[in-house]
Amino acid sequence: QSQEFEYPIQVCDGCLQTNVGLCSALDPGFVASAFECTGHLQDIATQCCDDGTGNLVCPATSTSEE
Repeated sequence: QSQEFEYPIQVCDGCLQTNVGLCSALDPGFVASAFECTGHLQDIATQCCDDGTGNLVCPATSTSEE
């Protein structure tokens, strides 16, 4: 048995997503960091991009042509 202790937890809504702009503006070889938006994100943000209609694509994927 142990002594009582406090374990701080921070909760946020949407703070683990980083919008990197339009998918079509990303370099063709762009590789997003982290995990998908609907996964079990923890401690690190994932990069998402805008598909041009206001929808986020996670992870961010370039739609520009090489």
